[in-house]
Amino acid sequence: MIKAVIWSSMVDYPHNICTTLFTCGCNFNCEYCYNKNLLKEKTLKLEEDILPKLLERKNFINHIIISGGECTVSNDFLEIINRLYENNFKIGIQTNGYRPDIIEKVIKKLDYIGMDIKNDFENYDKISRCTC
Repeated sequence: MIKAVIWSSMVDYPHNICTTLFTCGCNFNCEYCYNKNLLKEKTLKLEEDILPKLLERKNFINHIIISGGECTVSNDFLEIINRLYENNFKIGIQTNGYRPDIIEKVIKKLDYIGMDIKNDFENYDKISRCTC
């Protein structure tokens, strides 16, 4: 479920200008999270609201980052990856890494993975307040 888009970002995909898609929901509950407000946003439709504009801008931006919340918990994560891949976009994700089973399903379609490591293993729950 895509809730927000940054059409041109210079910070989310190393050394490239990209478009960043923000999905809603997370299995963590970090106190400092700046994306909790995504829950309140209107849901954007990939086929209607996003893909046409991505294709129109493909000569300028062909790198797409999927972030969140936590993108791998989104019900349509695999569908989003597949549609972008079918349209020859370079795809990256920003993830907390909690769903390696989901990442494994799409890893061959990804060009970049950013891992958000919260703390050392012994103190992880103090920061993430994991709802898993």
